[in-house]
Amino acid sequence: MSQNLFSRRAALMTLVGGALAAPSIARASTGPDWRPYFSNIDRGGLHVATNARLLTWWSPGAMHSKVMMTAVPRTEELTRRGETEIVRKAAAPSWAPTPDMLARDPNIQPTPGGSPNNPLGSHALYFDWTYYAIHGTNKPNSVGTAASSGCFRLHAADIEHLYYSVDVGTPVVVS
Repeated sequence: MSQNLFSRRAALMTLVGGALAAPSIARASTGPDWRPYFSNIDRGGLHVATNARLLTWWSPGAMHSKVMMTAVPRTEELTRRGETEIVRKAAAPSWAPTPDMLARDPNIQPTPGGSPNNPLGSHALYFDWTYYAIHGTNKPNSVGTAASSGCFRLHAADIEHLYYSVDVGTPVVVS
């Protein structure tokens, strides 16, 4: 009888122990890998995969990550790839057309921050590349498409999350 009780107890402990261990194993392997893009993740990181139209955020130390759809530049000529970093953040950013935009349409007017017509949406994270940023949009249907003049557009909830989660100095890789 004691051998039979031991067998049931051993089987039960194996089942319970396995069930409890499985979620932590699954959680540990579910986040996207930052190592192809960064040598370390001490300051966090942002990777924009232009072909996939995805932006991935890693917190410092990679404790948290999030993958988001993004609008990417309309053409290859407007697309810049490489390494940069976030140099400035803005809530309710104002928008002004770039020289290229003005050459195409000299009647384009700047848009003040906070306007519902503002192409930058509610928040912006600026790169150290002139005219490039990650920002919200006044055209949420464009997210996930090739629609921008060089920047990366996110849904309102995603840019708000990044605005409060990303520090100036966070490295960015655009590929």
